[in-house]
Amino acid sequence: MVQFSGVTSAVTSHSSGQFTTALIDNVGGSCIASNIASRPSPPDLAINVPPDRSLRWEPGANAGWHQVYLGTDPNTLELVATQSIGNEIYERPGGFDFGQTYYWRIVEVNDAHPGSPWPGYIWRFSTSLDCNGNGIPDQIDIAAGTSLDRNGNGIPDECEPDCNLNGVPDDVDIAYGNSLDCNGNGVPDECDPDCNGNGIPDECDIAKGTSTDENDDGIPDECQSEVRVVPVGVLIDPASTSEVRTTLPDSIEAVVRGSKYYLEIWASDTGADNPGFTGVYVDISFCDQTSASALEHGTTFTTFPAGDIQSGGVDEFGGSTFSAGVGAEPNWVRIGWIEMSAVIDAPACSVSLLPSAGGVAAYGEGLVPWAFIALESVDLQILPPARSYNLDGDSVIGVGDLSLFAPSWQRSVPPAQNAHDFDCDCFVGVGDLSWFATGWSKSPADPTILYPPCPGGGNCGEAASMRGMAPRGFTLTSLRPMAKMSSGPADVDVAFELVVLNAPSASGTTTLLPASIGSIAQGQTYYVEVWVSDVGDISTGITSAYVDLHFPAAAASVTNVSHGNLFTLFPSGSVASGVIDELGGSQLSPGVGVAPQWARVAVIRMRADAVPPSVTFSLSPSSTKVAAYGRGVIDWPDISLGSASVPPKITGFVRTLRAAGLDGVLLFADNGGGSSLTDATGYYEVVVPQGWSGTVTPGSIEFSLSFDPDALSYNNVMNVFINQDYTAHNICDLDGDDDVTIVDFAYFADYWLQSGAELPANFDLSDPIGYPDLEIFVNNWLWTP
Repeated sequence: MVQFSGVTSAVTSHSSGQFTTALIDNVGGSCIASNIASRPSPPDLAINVPPDRSLRWEPGANAGWHQVYLGTDPNTLELVATQSIGNEIYERPGGFDFGQTYYWRIVEVNDAHPGSPWPGYIWRFSTSLDCNGNGIPDQIDIAAGTSLDRNGNGIPDECEPDCNLNGVPDDVDIAYGNSLDCNGNGVPDECDPDCNGNGIPDECDIAKGTSTDENDDGIPDECQSEVRVVPVGVLIDPASTSEVRTTLPDSIEAVVRGSKYYLEIWASDTGADNPGFTGVYVDISFCDQTSASALEHGTTFTTFPAGDIQSGGVDEFGGSTFSAGVGAEPNWVRIGWIEMSAVIDAPACSVSLLPSAGGVAAYGEGLVPWAFIALESVDLQILPPARSYNLDGDSVIGVGDLSLFAPSWQRSVPPAQNAHDFDCDCFVGVGDLSWFATGWSKSPADPTILYPPCPGGGNCGEAASMRGMAPRGFTLTSLRPMAKMSSGPADVDVAFELVVLNAPSASGTTTLLPASIGSIAQGQTYYVEVWVSDVGDISTGITSAYVDLHFPAAAASVTNVSHGNLFTLFPSGSVASGVIDELGGSQLSPGVGVAPQWARVAVIRMRADAVPPSVTFSLSPSSTKVAAYGRGVIDWPDISLGSASVPPKITGFVRTLRAAGLDGVLLFADNGGGSSLTDATGYYEVVVPQGWSGTVTPGSIEFSLSFDPDALSYNNVMNVFINQDYTAHNICDLDGDDDVTIVDFAYFADYWLQSGAELPANFDLSDPIGYPDLEIFVNNWLWTP
């Protein structure tokens, strides 16, 4: 690339006896008048140049050849071609880009002429546009009729703003009355913000008074709620669930006629200034096919609780509190709940919240205008019962019904019976048992029994006899709200943990899990216990718990699998190399394993077969799955699967030359390893992560000890290293008798003021032996192991 400066002045000169007008260029001051190229084609400043156009020019008088410079920046033109005399044309390979401005210049060159080279003027042209990218200039598209130009602005209609995507430019839509433009902003009304969906732009709603804008921010008040109040239908008794959460529970889609369910009322202060609620009161309207039987206000809004059950609704339901920050975003707070009965079949029963006389008040701010409160609704179906848990037709749901249910366990429908597929997923498993458990030992007419609705009757034929295939258009996911732990990973509903013990735990339940043992010796018998807890804020207890347990086959073997005294129904566990498949069992009682309680699922007796006592146990999802009382199958993403390890370690002794153990020596493992202090015998254990590599270094803070070796290094530690011993020596023990006494001081005095790093009493390695060394000696005075 070559850059040339511009022409600076004009003079008159002569050559060969003839006068000519010349221009002086500041490159050598040579005369370049008629020697510069001229008559560019396309002309300078040309527009709408076809992209396939070639560049042409008239040569300078004394040109011997031409250099063609081209680019999109006049300050950085690049040499793109060298042309001979008579070939004053340049065709760019592939043509020029559409809609681009180019700059070009011809530099005339003649090596035989002292004034060469002669840079010409920089010319400019712009190529035609091709907005639709069809490879044809826009003006040709319009002229040929391949594109319309209804407004005559030279731009094809398909390239004009067309917010409603009707193929007509917005300004033409407005001009011909196809679209309104109430605010005159050139945008069709249907494309302007319309937060309330009434077909009128927000700006015009406010201007016409059809919407209020009390804070003058240009957004209709009805679209700018500062408070949300939401009804949620649930099957689980809210008394056992959390009153505060960061996400709303999902509302059920359907209930079974004759059954009981609950309407929870939740609220959140979502405004920019959200101090929380002091009072929330709303009216509730619901369809005639359902009825309210009882009101509960929970534990938060207990001041001035209110609510009057009416036919088709509840008036002034709510309560108050004196606490600050209640329900402030991101939190939701439950105002209370209503016990409901599904009376008559209904394809769609709507539950709506309405303004009440009591209103909603924010802490320190008084009543919130209803215009800023979003009162929401929920729709659900009331369906006829598709199943009964009373399989034997007697007066109680019990062992007879369970005996009929058992042959269908873990089988698809068919051959399993439709009548046993309570959750209608065409497979009889833990989900069905979790619903069956809600009727255990109850009369079939008991309204507290929970039934999962089955739209369409839930019949399964051959085409649907695949495990997990539910009737089309319906899933059971919405029957159980997503649970959140009060602490721990988000979206965890059930947690499993493993512990490794020398002996089985005494009880099958606990609120504090036992700690795993720290080491296993070859040939040792030990126990791995599997524990489960229902940790979500919707906690009804675990009815079925089945997982796959993994262990290193080379290091351990299974000698017994026990299910304890809790999960004894349908117990299973198939032992294979390195795994126990489908380990677990079921039970029918509510509340088992509800946090903070843990319930033991199984106890596995193991034997350490190999030298490596470092063993890791882990859990993975099983095919049988996990279910909770009245909530069906719990999805694996909502389950935390723990693990347990007996970690590798490095062990040994720190002793003196006379084999006395040293207490309080620190052994430190770098690179993320652990540390250990020796005991009275000098023994230490440094626990390190699996696969750890690094160095263990001994040291003493209190005394001046040297060690042999001074450190030990390891690579990829997977097992226990034993006999990793160190010999310690107190540098002030000059007579080598494992103590520092007056005899050692006598030796030290002999070296006083002598020099030499090799001298035993030169403790600080600096000459001469003096007071710094004496200070070290004093600090170790009377040392003994």
